[in-house]
Amino acid sequence: MPKRPENSLPSPRKVNGSLLAIYVDKKRIVLGNYNDPAAWKKYSDFCEQRQKGESENVAPAASAAGGHPSTGTFDAPDGSPPHGGNTALVADLVTQFLESAQTTKNSSDFGNYKTAGRMLWQYRHLPTADFDAFLLLKVQEACVEAGYARTHCNKLVNFCIHIFKWGEVRRLAPPGKSRELQAIEPLRSGAARETEERTEVPDEVVEQTIPYLLPVYQAIVKILRSTGARPSEICRMKVSDVDRTNPKTWVYRLKHHKTARYDKRRIITFGREEQAALAPYLKDKQPDSAVFSPKDAVAEHKKLLRDARTTPIKATQKRDEQRKRHPLIKYNEHFTTDTIGLALKRAILKANQELPVDHQIQHWTLYQLRHRFLSEMTERYDENIAALLAGHSDPKMVRQIYDHSQERRIIKLKQMEDEQGLDDEERAAG
Repeated sequence: MPKRPENSLPSPRKVNGSLLAIYVDKKRIVLGNYNDPAAWKKYSDFCEQRQKGESENVAPAASAAGGHPSTGTFDAPDGSPPHGGNTALVADLVTQFLESAQTTKNSSDFGNYKTAGRMLWQYRHLPTADFDAFLLLKVQEACVEAGYARTHCNKLVNFCIHIFKWGEVRRLAPPGKSRELQAIEPLRSGAARETEERTEVPDEVVEQTIPYLLPVYQAIVKILRSTGARPSEICRMKVSDVDRTNPKTWVYRLKHHKTARYDKRRIITFGREEQAALAPYLKDKQPDSAVFSPKDAVAEHKKLLRDARTTPIKATQKRDEQRKRHPLIKYNEHFTTDTIGLALKRAILKANQELPVDHQIQHWTLYQLRHRFLSEMTERYDENIAALLAGHSDPKMVRQIYDHSQERRIIKLKQMEDEQGLDDEERAAG
């Protein structure tokens, strides 16, 4: 394909379904709404300057069109800065923020930012200067109508405000816009769907469930129960991350975790119980391989089924060797929390099919193991120690979210009062 001449006119493009843009030196310049005559006026002014040969690079040419090539924002006709009222559109702000967040935010936050971006997308044609608190209130109402829980609705509104705060620094939104949007009050109890409060899971329930899990899931559940780690932290653990220098206490140094972007360090220690669960999955593995691998779990499961079978293996079933050379299924490098959660759900259903009706196991989740561990650590030591083990820099997080020790103390006090009352009655009767 022949190369375009350096001073050739860029073709107008329709991007994001409604915006007029041009590409100069591989940089996109958004001129405004595709159906807006002012945007086409900017394009004609740009082409006129380009034809006169007065611009040799992107910056002067973009200035002639009233635009900033690095951000997509535009100066007003009187030459005032872009914050004077003619700013970038909401569509451009959301698009550029998500492109940046994809590499700077963790996967959980990025998913929430994408949801917030979808909520803002209905106002994509508006300049960011025209997006006010009333429209953010409409976004909040849309979150409620979509069926999101109250706490999640409040979180999405805060993410929307953060997107505009990000845009202020990059001249994509007027100064003070994020502070203006903070006028929105969070939803109070009863304004939207409420989530069930996450509680601890009793040890008896865990012990009932473990026999119905595959060995690899049993090891993961035991480690989560005795360390209080996040499920994703154990799923992503690699062989090289586990320091086994000290045989009494292994140290798992996390490279990727929830607070890594804040330069926070996170370690998890493994004692004798955790080492016994981990040891079989550390043997004969490369340093960069995952400790708990889906491929190894499937092989382990097939071996258990083959050892338990009573009929001879047919010839058609001996094709596993060929499938190893030409695998039909490609497994992920490590487990995900959804995978383990589904395995736990299936184990509980299987257990309830065999158990009597009055001994059925209630559904529980992996994070309830973390709640129980941190609650016990708070009760045994204090919330500072619990926060250190949890990977939180602020002990308030433990007290507000994970600590259920106060509830246990109240129940225990009531039981002691009842026992004391019975003893008093027995003495009076005697």
